[in-house]
Amino acid sequence: MKSAIWGIGLLAAEFFCTLREEDVLFFIDNDRKKCEKLFAGKKVIHPEDIIDWEGLSLYIPYNFYDEIVEQLIGYGVDKLVHIHKYYEKNPIVYKKFLSDYKGSQVMLQSRMQQMTDSCIFWGRMWSFEDKGYIKFIRELHDRNKNLKMGIVSEAIWYTQEQTENILGLPSVVTPSIFDMHTYVKSIEWDEEFKKFVYQKKCGDYGIKFLQAAIPDLNEKEACTMIYYMYQYVISAMNIFHPSIVVVYTFLCPQHRILEEECMQRGTSIISTHQGVLPGTLSFDIGGEMGKSLPAVYPDKFRKLPVNETDLRKAQEVWNFLYKSKLNRKKQQKNNCIEYVKENIVQGKPIVFFAGQNDIDSCMVPYTEETRKYHSPFFQSSIEAGIYLARLCEKNDWNFVYKPHPMATRYDDANKLPKNTIYVEFGNINDLIDISDVVVTILSQTNYISLIRHKPVVMLGYNQTKGKGCTYEAFEKGLIEGTIREALEKGFTKEQETAFLKHIAQLIKYYLYDDGMERELRFGREVPTNIEEFYELEKLMKESEEVG
Repeated sequence: MKSAIWGIGLLAAEFFCTLREEDVLFFIDNDRKKCEKLFAGKKVIHPEDIIDWEGLSLYIPYNFYDEIVEQLIGYGVDKLVHIHKYYEKNPIVYKKFLSDYKGSQVMLQSRMQQMTDSCIFWGRMWSFEDKGYIKFIRELHDRNKNLKMGIVSEAIWYTQEQTENILGLPSVVTPSIFDMHTYVKSIEWDEEFKKFVYQKKCGDYGIKFLQAAIPDLNEKEACTMIYYMYQYVISAMNIFHPSIVVVYTFLCPQHRILEEECMQRGTSIISTHQGVLPGTLSFDIGGEMGKSLPAVYPDKFRKLPVNETDLRKAQEVWNFLYKSKLNRKKQQKNNCIEYVKENIVQGKPIVFFAGQNDIDSCMVPYTEETRKYHSPFFQSSIEAGIYLARLCEKNDWNFVYKPHPMATRYDDANKLPKNTIYVEFGNINDLIDISDVVVTILSQTNYISLIRHKPVVMLGYNQTKGKGCTYEAFEKGLIEGTIREALEKGFTKEQETAFLKHIAQLIKYYLYDDGMERELRFGREVPTNIEEFYELEKLMKESEEVG
């Protein structure tokens, strides 16, 4: 039976790579704007345009499964016969990986001349059509004619030719293990792998990370993957000698390996990711969240000058984000609000805890760096959830826990106390709106909460650290009293003023417009000089020297 995959996001693309290409007829998506385009070389079709459902084996993403199945039943599709759930973890056998790896080495050599001494964008960021990177990279190239650019793509579902056609830049595609949801099984073990990996700075870290992210991966399999990550990064750096590397987040082991190699060679490296305000992109020197410049230099960032025009623009942006409910991720539609209302004790405050993706948020493995820059005492979302649930029970508060949508398979919800109202999937805006206070370690849900005028208690560090717009409990003993204060005082006028100033500073000094279609433009424009990415770092260090 021929197959169709629902969705054209990351999970769908990664899952597509596990099937035989010829067995997949097309992708399905509810967004008409995305239909009749190609995704991973296949057509994208709207479900209303599909006539024969009977002849299809349908694959549905686990995080939107219920609402899509309900839609399919309306089309008369028998879910027991035709519908299968797919997840974010995809194994490949060792022999297939080795063939893939050897091909990637040949590809590196094929682009030596075009990509040597270039600015390399490394990662899968460009493949997210709704994130703005394609337009941003193209405009950066157009505005910097003398800047040689190339792509090392981890979007393994696109061929080298497809990547180059989309971006108009010389490109190579990494081995499949550089997609963090693809892993190798049935390896042929070599003791030399272990000797090499454990003498490297990121070797032990990488193995622990992979085993946490993929629980059924044994040490030898994880070690083998880390070994080949190092070999590929070293080969790419030796062949291309990049002038600068812009990588889509430092958070996963292959990018920590890349950072390690860049630092050893004196090559500049910048982390990029979606900005803290929806509709923006960040280019960070040093790292994300607690390692970002606004978090490392909280007082200096807070003192960056803004004028009345900047503040009026910030208020316009705030109003737009509040009314539009623009979010960095597509929000699920379900009855989660009704579920919460049915299970709360009426008249009691609602404390809402937003978990982060521990695997992809510097929390795993938990290290001294994690303690210093990200989470000072909690080692996981579930650990924090258990602690908060007990506090809420003690104080007679309602407790609602929502895991990060990409972490539902890792969180052991059974460990949470019985007073927990656990919402696996749901619209984050609606959950925030019915809550009295939002608590998180470092999830950037805190920005959505502030946009929606809700008080926020931070248990860890991100870009709001020290900005005066949240309640901060960076010692465990302060949590109970801080939540009580937030419930009593709410989102104060002082916090509102501080957040407005913070928005103005973010869009003036830190965040770039992602260029996606929307009613209001905000954020910095695509730079005309790559050195602009370092302007904020210079401002922070200059103010440090003056002080």
